[in-house]
Amino acid sequence: MKKRYVLLLIPSILVLAALSLDLGLACENLLVYPIYMVGGLFGLLAVIIGIGLGVRAGRKGLFFVVLCVAVIGAYALLPNILDWRQSLEFVWKRAGYMEVVDLVREGNIKPGDKSLAEIDSDHRYLLPCTSQIAIEDNSRGLFVIFFTSNRMFGEFSGHMYVEDGQAPSVQQFRELRALGPEQWSHIKRVDANWFYVIWSH
Repeated sequence: MKKRYVLLLIPSILVLAALSLDLGLACENLLVYPIYMVGGLFGLLAVIIGIGLGVRAGRKGLFFVVLCVAVIGAYALLPNILDWRQSLEFVWKRAGYMEVVDLVREGNIKPGDKSLAEIDSDHRYLLPCTSQIAIEDNSRGLFVIFFTSNRMFGEFSGHMYVEDGQAPSVQQFRELRALGPEQWSHIKRVDANWFYVIWSH
């Protein structure tokens, strides 16, 4: 199979890798979204063309067909890849998250506008997009969100500490969800007092 056909797969593989690592998508970046969209569409077209070329080449193109099918399969597994990456990230950062939660309990970190609070420089590595966490303290106890993404139109995801161990309700962090205060897009328990939450329009 000619090298130029193999090169057609590069955009698709690069976009797959970027999506798997959440590169460029974790923070607000207006240019990244169209770049990924164009790259992904071109990559998908290249994969389809590649399968056709490989089939036409017979036995010589078998490896290329397998490679193209593997790329499509990897895209199909992308949700599982992202879930696995998110789980690893929580395990890696959990101790640091708890240090910040303790600082909040001690009053060393206090919420300001929209329940947001700046964290100290020693813990900035916990937050890929911002230097702020969200804090809420009510009759159920303490709630803290460590943002893992902060997207263009106010959508966000993050690891939420919940003191009473119960799933967050629609009441939590309403001011952060101004365009849709009645719904969390996703709530997943990751530990006894921790949930992974997503809010999007």
